[in-house]
Amino acid sequence: MQGCALASEGMDGLTALQTHKGMVGVIGGQGAFGRWCVRLFEQQGHPVQISDLHSPLSNVDLIRSSSVVVVAVPIGATAAVLAEVAEHIRPNSLLVELTSVKTPFVDALSGIPAPVLSLHPMFSPRVRD
Repeated sequence: MQGCALASEGMDGLTALQTHKGMVGVIGGQGAFGRWCVRLFEQQGHPVQISDLHSPLSNVDLIRSSSVVVVAVPIGATAAVLAEVAEHIRPNSLLVELTSVKTPFVDALSGIPAPVLSLHPMFSPRVRD
C-alpha cells in the first residue's frame, strides 16, 4: 500500500498531506462525520481508506497502512480506538483526533508515539457542505 511505502521512504504524515502522496485512513469512516472527512480528503486529491464496525478493513490494518489517521468515532468509542492507535501507529504518521471533549483523553493522547493534531470542529450532519 502507498502508506507503507511512504513510511519506508521516511515521509511523515504532515509531509504526506502537503505533497498529496500519503494514504489517509478514517476510523469511523461510515458515520456522518467520518463520511464528511472522507469527502474532504478525497476532494483534496488524497487516497482514503476507512474502517468502521462493519467494514472489511480493521482499525489495525488501517493504522498500519496510513500516513495520516483520522479518528472520527463517537466519544464512547474513543478511548478504545486511541488504545489501538497507540499500539500500532508508526511514529512518522500523523494522528488527527476530533472529539468535542478533550480532558478524558489527555492521558491516552500523550501515549501516542506520533504527532497528534487534536481538533474540535463544529459539525452538524444537517448542514450542507
